[in-house]
Amino acid sequence: MLKKIMIGIMVLLMMAQASSATGVGASPGRLNFTAEVGSSDTQSLYVKNTGDSISNYLVYVDDAYTEWFLISDDNFTLEAGEVKEVFLEFKPPVSGTGEHEFKAYVLSMSPEGDLGVGSGIKIPVNAQVSNMFIKGAGLSLVLIAGIVVYALYRRRSTVNK
Repeated sequence: MLKKIMIGIMVLLMMAQASSATGVGASPGRLNFTAEVGSSDTQSLYVKNTGDSISNYLVYVDDAYTEWFLISDDNFTLEAGEVKEVFLEFKPPVSGTGEHEFKAYVLSMSPEGDLGVGSGIKIPVNAQVSNMFIKGAGLSLVLIAGIVVYALYRRRSTVNK
């Protein structure tokens, strides 16, 4: 029994040691996007290897929003202490109007893939999507219709005199 406990403690210590070799830092701690339908907004995310050895990194967003983003470099390797700027371009679909709250993720893994040990960060994301273009187009149509009706009314009143 003591042998099993010692083996368990050894495994936990090995996992703790492996996880200390990988590390991840990200800035800013929150991303805020604002875009109109048909346009985009780009934000920078700085990823830092806070570990003491080379690590692989993966940057992504929640599954429901993957089609809304272009990530400049979503899979890369950093040396210990190295920082990389990653650009996240937000391009919402026409159906995406409103306010959206979700997460972006930065995962760090050892290149050797030791026991699948790694670390990660969840970054809160707020996205505001407006449809001012659609509202503007609707307002323009109403204005044009009003002008046409007014012109027809004036023409009819002139003809009746």
